[in-house]
Amino acid sequence: MYKSEPGSVIEFDLYHAESLLPLSDDAIITHLLQTYLAPALPRGLEQAKTLTVQDSSVLRVRNAVTRFSPGSHLLLPDIVTSIPNVFVAGDCVKQGPGAHGCK
Repeated sequence: MYKSEPGSVIEFDLYHAESLLPLSDDAIITHLLQTYLAPALPRGLEQAKTLTVQDSSVLRVRNAVTRFSPGSHLLLPDIVTSIPNVFVAGDCVKQGPGAHGCK
């Protein structure tokens, strides 16, 4: 489907990020790319600084809390999808033994 499309889709979901709330959207995006994505890249920060963001959305929700009910983890989707090379991550997926979230 999108296999031939260049680029990647990346989502950051942060908790306890009050210090980021007053920053501009661009400043938050730069901070996330350089702080969290750079360590995962082969050339680190040098490579992160060359990335181009095609589209972005920054949502700010003060005092937001994710609450799960007992047993709700049984209803969550798996990390692997039926679409090749598409994976799901976050609190709202089955993460396996020892994972935190909605267990």
